[in-house]
Amino acid sequence: MNAWKLRAATSADLPRLTRLLPAWELERASFIEDEGNALLLAFPVPTSAAEQPPLACVQLRRRIGLSQPRYWYHVGVVVHAAAELGMFRRERTLLLGNDHTGASELSDFAVDEQLATAAQRRELPSVMVRAALLLLYRDWQLQAETGSQPPKVIAAVPGRRDPDGHSPFWQGLGRHFYPGDVDQAQARFGQLWQTHVAALLPRHPLVVSILHESAQAAIGAMDDAAMPWCDALRRAGLRAGQHLNLFDAGPVYEAPIDLLAGSGTVARHRLDLATAAVSTPPVLLTADSGSEVYVARASIHDDGRVSLSPEQAELFGLQNLRRIWAMSTDEVA
Repeated sequence: MNAWKLRAATSADLPRLTRLLPAWELERASFIEDEGNALLLAFPVPTSAAEQPPLACVQLRRRIGLSQPRYWYHVGVVVHAAAELGMFRRERTLLLGNDHTGASELSDFAVDEQLATAAQRRELPSVMVRAALLLLYRDWQLQAETGSQPPKVIAAVPGRRDPDGHSPFWQGLGRHFYPGDVDQAQARFGQLWQTHVAALLPRHPLVVSILHESAQAAIGAMDDAAMPWCDALRRAGLRAGQHLNLFDAGPVYEAPIDLLAGSGTVARHRLDLATAAVSTPPVLLTADSGSEVYVARASIHDDGRVSLSPEQAELFGLQNLRRIWAMSTDEVA
């Protein structure tokens, strides 16, 4: 695995993000001003971040839906039974709701398919997912003394599209209640477009069998391009639950932060620059604050030390730190 530096995007990065994010999201760029949001960008090390564009990104949103409601479909089951008629029929249902309010969300997964090498394209999804989870776990641990509950982490995976890029699920359901252009709505309202469109959607349970076959088949299906990110989410311990995106019915992966794979290895360590790191899988490192994450060759010791060579410490700008948070990448490498 390569060495990486991840950091939050700033306004200076916007011109270099056109290969990763849609234009409407860059025009709004709300992730720069909002302390609860961070668009993590990945740069290979060594490199000059001022000269090279980022090779990947992932959006981290904390405590979503507390100022504006967020909506998802919950997939349930209703049973129609009549013993005297010999009938027992199960039907899937969709119910609009706000079940993930307050969760932390990973979204906007993207890798630059042209600039990243094949090896980088394979490893970056896991690096990005684990880095975001490390930041969330660190923040939760630092607030643990306040008695805060482990935050739930969710990640909505892009759903199935047809060859023209349209969502069969939206064509079979959503467009009957909002016939407008979805791309224009996103450009105007950003992430809030789903909040606005939810006001037009039915609030009672919808029986799935009334939808067109193509719309039914799209429920919980994933876009092929999202498979590397799905694999990274699963390796990190997230699993598809009973919720779907409003637009394309892609699955929502979820898990409490304390039950994620690797979370048990996250701890605050003493940084040791005197002992050379042995040849081990790379380790994800971060300080007590900020959104910088470093993927470096380091050794985590049982006595509470993390060994990092002075050369690597200087390369990453960590030479003045005494304590550092670390997460092993054994499950990622």
